[in-house]
Amino acid sequence: MVLDSSSLRYWELVSEIGFVAVIIGVVLEVVDLSAKWYERYRGRELPRRFHRWILPIETIGFCVLVAGLAVEFLGSHNAMRIGDDLNSQLNAEAGQARKDAGEAIKQAEAANERASTNELQLVQAKSELATAQARLNESMAELQNESVPMDIGEQASFAKALTAAAGVQVLFRCLNDVMAQSTAKAMAFVLGFAKWKVAEIGLVPDAPEEGITIGYGGDKTSGIAADMLERLLIDRGLPINRMDPVFNHHFVGTVPTNTVVVIVGQRPKTAESKYIVARAKRVLAMEEISEIAKELSGKAHDPAESNRIVLHLRESEERFQTLCEQEQEAGRRARSDSTNRAPGIYLHNNVVRP
Repeated sequence: MVLDSSSLRYWELVSEIGFVAVIIGVVLEVVDLSAKWYERYRGRELPRRFHRWILPIETIGFCVLVAGLAVEFLGSHNAMRIGDDLNSQLNAEAGQARKDAGEAIKQAEAANERASTNELQLVQAKSELATAQARLNESMAELQNESVPMDIGEQASFAKALTAAAGVQVLFRCLNDVMAQSTAKAMAFVLGFAKWKVAEIGLVPDAPEEGITIGYGGDKTSGIAADMLERLLIDRGLPINRMDPVFNHHFVGTVPTNTVVVIVGQRPKTAESKYIVARAKRVLAMEEISEIAKELSGKAHDPAESNRIVLHLRESEERFQTLCEQEQEAGRRARSDSTNRAPGIYLHNNVVRP
């Protein structure tokens, strides 16, 4: 293989030398042709001493041209012959390699067939183990989630935002549950710091909904304060419900004016909590669209302002559509979670149940 490769390079070099000789011969041949064209164009003959050299130069050029053609042909012919031999040898080696590879593939397939049964059993075992681990993690996370109070997050900015409704009275009601009471006390502290009048924290045997339910006395001032509190808590990811006025008397009796009612129930499961938050955001977005529509109707005489409001309305409608889709997905997950809970131990109203 080494000898053939060296020979190939040698004859390729010979062919290139012959090609260069051909170029030189052609250049020398052009001397006579250039002289004739010069004489024809100028209308006079070149000096006699120049004519004495034209024939020898042309003869030398012809000889060099013929020799170059011969050398180039000889080099090309031998290079092609050696190249064909090398190709034949490489094809033979490639055929043997393919044959060896085919045998190796057959042996590998046989080994795979022998191992397929054990591998399938191993995959099934890993899958079952991963499923069991996921169920265990889900059970532990759910247990931990239900064993801590609902967190209102960073309190300083929360209190600062609530100072806009300072002076409003707030009544707290919560389940006779350590976690619910902890959440109620944390909220009462922040509201008191924001100059809300925390009247009392009372216990109730049950709550209208899981999570936090907010109601108010029916007047405009308490309604604005309740709406502000609701939005801030929703932004912090807490499960917030609105109290139906029918249930006001059942849970808190008659609510005086300028009063907000906060009922802290059991902390919902993670999936249910996300669904409640998504539902609350969708309701707020729907109310925002209603307010924008009212504003638009009042600005119909102002084209520039109307265009601005229309753009705002379209953005709100797109956000509302997104929130609807998120609510549907969260609801689907919550329903799936309630019907397909992982085996394990769950904490419900401080009672451990299987």
